[in-house]
Amino acid sequence: MTYATPADIAVLLGFSFTPEQNQQAQGFLDDAEWQITNRVPDLAEKIAAGKISAASVQRVEIRAVRRIMLNPDGKDNEKIDDYSFGLNKEVAKSEVTITDEEWSLLLPQGAPGEAFSIKLGGSPRVTR
Repeated sequence: MTYATPADIAVLLGFSFTPEQNQQAQGFLDDAEWQITNRVPDLAEKIAAGKISAASVQRVEIRAVRRIMLNPDGKDNEKIDDYSFGLNKEVAKSEVTITDEEWSLLLPQGAPGEAFSIKLGGSPRVTR
């Protein structure tokens, strides 16, 4: 079960989904949820422990699905005269993608400096 619903996405897009669009949105949400739980297998436990907020998971799912529904081809830019368009490398695969920024909402880092800190062992030297 996903944290977001197709109705959440429809509200942001400003229109009601047809049954087919609703089904497609749910499929995209399932894919987003799979990606999240694949990287954070204990997601439910972390939410229950307050380490990750359910609202953050919901927001990430909504953003990922909204992005692909608004731009399924992954176009980055488009011209009309002498037609040309460019594909965004992140979404050109026409898949649900979760950006690095969104991952940072789901995987908060420890205290500043904690990732690369070195704790020295042994007795401190006393100099006189």
